[in-house]
Amino acid sequence: MSIFEQVFWIQPFVIFFAVLIGILLVFLTFIAWAKRDHKNQKEMIQHFEFPPQVFVGVKERYSHLTDDDVNLALDQLRLYFLLCWMGDNEELAMPSRLVDTCWHCFILQTRNYQTFCKQAFGGYLHHVPQGWVPGSQASANAAVNEPQKINLKEGAKVFQAALAMTDMVSRASKTAASSLRVPMLFAIDKMLKIPDGNLYTDEAVQLLGTFDWRTSRLSDGGSQSSSEGSSASLGCGDGTVACGNCAGGH
Repeated sequence: MSIFEQVFWIQPFVIFFAVLIGILLVFLTFIAWAKRDHKNQKEMIQHFEFPPQVFVGVKERYSHLTDDDVNLALDQLRLYFLLCWMGDNEELAMPSRLVDTCWHCFILQTRNYQTFCKQAFGGYLHHVPQGWVPGSQASANAAVNEPQKINLKEGAKVFQAALAMTDMVSRASKTAASSLRVPMLFAIDKMLKIPDGNLYTDEAVQLLGTFDWRTSRLSDGGSQSSSEGSSASLGCGDGTVACGNCAGGH
């Protein structure tokens, strides 16, 4: 076989492998870019500085809070946003009245909020209503300690994710009879004495911590099961009375 014939047969293979290598390099470059962008989004959420108007708005709503209290609430809003980001921008239930107020104050800064959402999520993160039971709405002017119910599946999802992220234990959630681990996102309303805050009974905390939201069953190995629409009562008053026993309970 002449040299010309050899080159004629080899050339297609060279072109094929060159194209294959080129495609592989483009794919690896895209993966590296996506990972870097993903990491940048996470760091942006973790270190985001809220506009001063958000701080002022929260202080106006709850005048008894100290500056450190408001900063703690804003930290929990960052955590909530991080949980949404980790869930592929899923709209998660909001467990805290105070943190929800922070979110409201942030949304009012429309340009800042839109820019934040675009950089952090790649699109707009819509606000989730306070009412957790499908089809229900909690009053924006709820009375002090007004009982509500939370969707057990959605609540457990946020509870367990927040606990895994922070592993924080709030003294406000402990009683003489138990030592329940509660993420700050669920304990902050009680700890900071938010008048219209969401307060959880020990029973509700146990349910939120043990309910397997993926299978809609309790994960303690028992035979008891629960459907997706099941709900757990928020605590009211001092957080030790189930809402089912409160006046005006659902």
